[in-house]
Amino acid sequence: MTTRQRIIEALHQATGALDDPLLAPKLLGEGDVNLLEVNADSLVQFEFMMHLEEAFDIELNEDDFQNHAMLNALQAHIDSKIAA
Repeated sequence: MTTRQRIIEALHQATGALDDPLLAPKLLGEGDVNLLEVNADSLVQFEFMMHLEEAFDIELNEDDFQNHAMLNALQAHIDSKIAA
């Protein structure tokens, strides 16, 4: 499973994003998605972060999401944390 696929799976676990008929095609395509626009309150965003930390065995913080709000940017950030 690619980094992008694992991020999308974590997002779906936290928000049900793949059940959204408007959002799912964007996530499953190759395009970029603003993760801050996903219908999620702070508790759901925290849950998403926890799913990511578990999936990738890394530590993330709220700044990571603010600074890497786009799916492609978060993917690159996680890839760099894994490579470090």
